[in-house]
Amino acid sequence: MRRSAFKFALVATIAMFISASVQAQWNTPAIDGTITSNEYGTNNKLDNAGNTGQTWYMTWDASNLYVAIVNANVSEGAVLYVKGNPQNPATCCTNADGSSSGFNYDGAQFSTLPFRAAFVTYFKNGYREYRNSDGNNGWTGSTAYYGQYADNGGNNNTREVAIPWSAITGGGMPSSFAFFGYLTSGGGYVYGQAPPDNPGAFVGTSATATQYYAVVNTGKNTSTPPFSLEQPSGFSAADSAGFRHDTFDPIYRDQEGAVPENAQVTLRFTTLHSSGIWGVKVRAYLFDTATGNTTGPIDTDMPFDQNLTVNGTELDAWKATLTMPSATTVYYYKFRINRDQTNGWYSDDYLDDNDNVHKDGTGKPTDGEPFNSFQITVYDPNFQTPAWLQQANVYHILPDRFRNGDQTNDYCRTGSTTGCPSFYGTDPSTVIHYDTWNAQMCDPRDSSSSCYNNFTQFYNGDLPGVQSKLDYIQSLGFDTIYMNPIFMARSYHRYDTDQYLQIDPALGGDAAFTSLIAEMNRRGMQVILDGVFNHASSDGLYFDRYHRYASDGACESLSSVWRSWFHFNDDNVPCNSSDYPAWFGFDSLPTFDHTNPAVKDFFYRGPNNVTQYWYSRGASGWRFDVADDGNFGHPWWNDYRSYAKKYNVNGPLIGEIWPNASQYLAGDQMDSVMNYRFRKNIIGFARNAEWHDDNNNGTNDIPGLSPSQFDHAIRAVRDDYPGQATAAMLNLLDSHDVNRALYVLTETGDSGLTQAKQRLELAALFQFAYVGAPMVYYGDEVAVNSPSKSSSGNGPYGDPYTRPPYPWTDQAGDPSIYGPPDTSVSSYYTKLSHLRKQYPALRNGAYITLLTGDTQQPNTAPNTYAFARMLANESSALVAMNNGAASNAASIPVAGVFSDGTQLQDAISLATYSVTGGNVQVTLSARTGVVLLPYPVNLDLAPPSAFISTSPAANSQGWINSLPVTVDLSANDSGSGVQQLRYWINDGPVSAAAGNSASTRVTAEGPYTVGLRAIDNAGNISAPATATFGVDVTPPVVRVSVSPPSLWPANGAMVPVTVSGFVTDSLSGVDPSTASFAVVDEYGTVQPQGPVSLARGGSYSFKVFLRASRNGNDLDGRKYAITVSARDNAGNLASSAAIVTVPHDMGH
Repeated sequence: MRRSAFKFALVATIAMFISASVQAQWNTPAIDGTITSNEYGTNNKLDNAGNTGQTWYMTWDASNLYVAIVNANVSEGAVLYVKGNPQNPATCCTNADGSSSGFNYDGAQFSTLPFRAAFVTYFKNGYREYRNSDGNNGWTGSTAYYGQYADNGGNNNTREVAIPWSAITGGGMPSSFAFFGYLTSGGGYVYGQAPPDNPGAFVGTSATATQYYAVVNTGKNTSTPPFSLEQPSGFSAADSAGFRHDTFDPIYRDQEGAVPENAQVTLRFTTLHSSGIWGVKVRAYLFDTATGNTTGPIDTDMPFDQNLTVNGTELDAWKATLTMPSATTVYYYKFRINRDQTNGWYSDDYLDDNDNVHKDGTGKPTDGEPFNSFQITVYDPNFQTPAWLQQANVYHILPDRFRNGDQTNDYCRTGSTTGCPSFYGTDPSTVIHYDTWNAQMCDPRDSSSSCYNNFTQFYNGDLPGVQSKLDYIQSLGFDTIYMNPIFMARSYHRYDTDQYLQIDPALGGDAAFTSLIAEMNRRGMQVILDGVFNHASSDGLYFDRYHRYASDGACESLSSVWRSWFHFNDDNVPCNSSDYPAWFGFDSLPTFDHTNPAVKDFFYRGPNNVTQYWYSRGASGWRFDVADDGNFGHPWWNDYRSYAKKYNVNGPLIGEIWPNASQYLAGDQMDSVMNYRFRKNIIGFARNAEWHDDNNNGTNDIPGLSPSQFDHAIRAVRDDYPGQATAAMLNLLDSHDVNRALYVLTETGDSGLTQAKQRLELAALFQFAYVGAPMVYYGDEVAVNSPSKSSSGNGPYGDPYTRPPYPWTDQAGDPSIYGPPDTSVSSYYTKLSHLRKQYPALRNGAYITLLTGDTQQPNTAPNTYAFARMLANESSALVAMNNGAASNAASIPVAGVFSDGTQLQDAISLATYSVTGGNVQVTLSARTGVVLLPYPVNLDLAPPSAFISTSPAANSQGWINSLPVTVDLSANDSGSGVQQLRYWINDGPVSAAAGNSASTRVTAEGPYTVGLRAIDNAGNISAPATATFGVDVTPPVVRVSVSPPSLWPANGAMVPVTVSGFVTDSLSGVDPSTASFAVVDEYGTVQPQGPVSLARGGSYSFKVFLRASRNGNDLDGRKYAITVSARDNAGNLASSAAIVTVPHDMGH
């Protein structure tokens, strides 16, 4: 689901004060949700634009304190603590002139404030309140809707509030004041603070704030900067320059990356010997991933370890060996350095939880305790992620925009089964539908268009459309499909679920899903469903704000069975937009109360719960929308995993979490996430230039990355997560929530799309060669061209431009609108995906950096990055990439990877290379890369052939009349070899067998159709082989009757006898050509014989003439046996006889 840049930054630090002495402008702001240049002075701005873009403004007059915040979603609560005319310093005293405790808003609280506050306010869209200190270290009751408030969420998420001084001080404007503020959301997230360097993020109710801002002069027209950051003095620059800790260096941290519970980790810190440092401590904050609670600070002494001399400089080393917790934890740590009365800090220097370039490795010194920390993720040693996902190539489909396979379910098409519905109380005529597939999307952001602000637009793609293109998807090399939501909903994207246990009828309904799953199973494919468990549709069954259903929804009645499932602000029924909180402020998306046991039962605990139900219907795993929303909380996901893994231990649990997801990936919650951090890194490298758009987290910025920066960034992400999670990451270049990769990779000065496509291929090369599962958004493989046409203050919007219809050339309309499909790019993607399947090192091998050209070969290969993937007993792979605009000549060190004399071949171009002196010389054209493997590389793009035979073989009628029947299954492949056979009998379950041959047995009668597909080691799949036969070992049923049954008088006459009856066979059927009769007397003398003509249904009737004469003196007279015989189509023979007698005399 689309996210704003600010909303999902776990840490969006806000402010550094302006230090220049510029005269402030003291004009009274108009509280209208808009900031103009003449309202707030330059010095009245707390800005950190290099971070989230979030900015706080403040000014005042004699009546009010004015506060404005920009680029912080207006639905997130802002909290501000103020003390007018504080003592000097504000933290000096223990008198009860204010409160030193925070107040719990949205589950977030700083338990100890940096000064004794006398006032606290909370304000956001739709609500504001304040409280005053009660003189006893506590707070009074709240006063709501004070002063003035306005916001404009569509204009950089701007909010303004005017707070009367009378509310703050009980009187007029103070001559000075202190303040501290932060932004928060449900569940205890702090998204930013002013000042920025207090500990925070998910603070729970235990964090301690240490710093604040002071306004020492509220007089007008002062030249003094009004905001003064209060913090202790620290070490000199010379001393601080000697501080060092490096998470990448085993000298400083003996275990890089995540560690299992109870692991021993040794940390070192170095200082200049000349600084005369007295001592160093490790300060830790322990985040319990299961509960979401933070413990700390915990200080541990680092005893002096040894003196070191590095490059002629004498250093003191300090060391501590720490035992990690015995439960899943994110262990945050920093260093406190002491010399007499001087204290300083050293910690990681990332900007926010979306900043990979500055994370890990070395840090930076600060005077006061910084917010940032180094981290060690402590994971469950039993943590396993599904092996199949680690091997997968994933294709991401937005069903409405992929393909229309059944027009009878289209919205608003004449004669369709779904009609033209009303959504959210609007007239059906407002629903935009495209009867022509290749049509230009109407731009809902264009104020001059007929569809302005109307995002309800359907192309009517569906599940039959997906099923019809499975051959295409597998030919590209993909074996897994992730689909955006498919449950019944009220929009084309379906993130507004109506009913969770029903497939949307406009997608084909439950029957289409069953059919799709059956076909995917036969092909060995997996499907990942999108679970939107945070919120539902206000126009759906459970909420029913628009009275669609006969039953009472939560919005309609206090007694509704679903009322307690949702959050409400009051008891108004029917409800309106102000009566309930909704995700991101969209009133169409009311949020569930995840603490309610009934909600947990519905989604994962109770009978027929959503999770278990769709597993039973064939789902392979789940992707969870907005999984890190504070509305869930970590205990929800911890509990969810314990149930979900019982239902399907191999079902991956994948979170939509954009920033650092360590708190969810310790083995107790998620298996994996949609790896937007990967996207940020590879797009930054492939562009080699900065990019801003409306859909990136943190600063909305993707910085251009040099090879060394890129290597640092991807290493930092790897180090945050356990290896099992990294191996299961969904590594993406784009998605339905961000701008299309081709558009983002287009740069000023390009010639058409030529260079952009080269960058796309370069990014894809890394995507398929890196650790984790590559996930390709539909159409990227053919270079779908759908640029953004509108921008916010943060950059170009992705939604809706990133969601065009796939440009199928066999569909009506003009495929050149978003295409046409580029077969050259498609061929490149196809090679990459099959290459990853064919060479296991590219999936499972260790990742080893070989070259960062900007630091190692800046003169000849400044833009070259090279790495190896190595796996025991498998061919190693070397990947080299040039992100520059000019050719690079690189000498890549490969000692330990390939021995001298090894011949290598590029799997893409088939050019050959040699290893000499421990190096490979590679010349890379601009924006290209190579994948070098031991010569020769025989990339297999041809599918295997599959065969089925039976023993015994079926007859010409397709039947076998013996049991058991052995069904022999086989396949051949001249390339990579057959990996697996997948076969099924009739419509039964699919069985799988490794290798190129297998057999199964049929042990019962009946008709059989055996299907078989073979998959080779490069991911190619055969055409289906089919064998149809029947097994019938039961002979047919033959019935015979005669009339008359005796002949008299015995006068030697030829008497006609009628023979009638039937021949039937309920399985293979009677072969009418085999029906015959014969008449034999008691001496074996054959009388008449011949064929029997069977009527429909197997009946027959014919006459034979028998002589009415006695035979000798036998007292029993003469007997004729009339036998009718026939075979069924399986060859089984049956016969039956009737007797005609000629008595000796009437007495006998």
